[in-house]
Amino acid sequence: MKRWFDIVVSSTLLVALSPLYLIIFILVYLDIGWPVFEKQRYPGMNEQWFTISRFRTMNRACNEKGELLPADQRLSVIGYYLKRFKLDHLPEFYNVLRGEMSLVGPRPGFIRSIPSKDVNLTRHSVCPGMTGWSQLHGKSLTWEEKLALDLYYVKHQSLWFDIKILVLSLGLLFIKKPLKVKITKKDE
Repeated sequence: MKRWFDIVVSSTLLVALSPLYLIIFILVYLDIGWPVFEKQRYPGMNEQWFTISRFRTMNRACNEKGELLPADQRLSVIGYYLKRFKLDHLPEFYNVLRGEMSLVGPRPGFIRSIPSKDVNLTRHSVCPGMTGWSQLHGKSLTWEEKLALDLYYVKHQSLWFDIKILVLSLGLLFIKKPLKVKITKKDE
């Protein structure tokens, strides 16, 4: 059921938002130049690697030594708004349609050194998502807190939980106020 939900929603949004994709494509090209997309590889379900494309938000400005400037100095005007409203992530709907990602799941992240390989495998037993339970709780979480929230999602996933996360994620785009949830050992 979840996969069908992902296919219907992502294909509908890819078509419905195609004019927005074109506008963003042109704006990024005029503001930053070519290439318009940045690509990164992440481990997905069962730690299988896949490539995510996003709209570029930063230029490639360098200092006199040829080193890239800090990210906050390279963020373009268009990039600022794309990041603020998460529009740089729109191309990820294509990954959802391909089955590499889901609308909801643990956000893709690099495999990190954590105490238990079994815990890491549990996190990667589901498709990574465009949004997830841990994203609703703010950006200042530690890796361990994010992992605990991701594992909570894996244990309790359902279509209704996914819909709740999607609705809360849309609200978070405009309100910018993360949920206040205390993480306990019981939730892990």
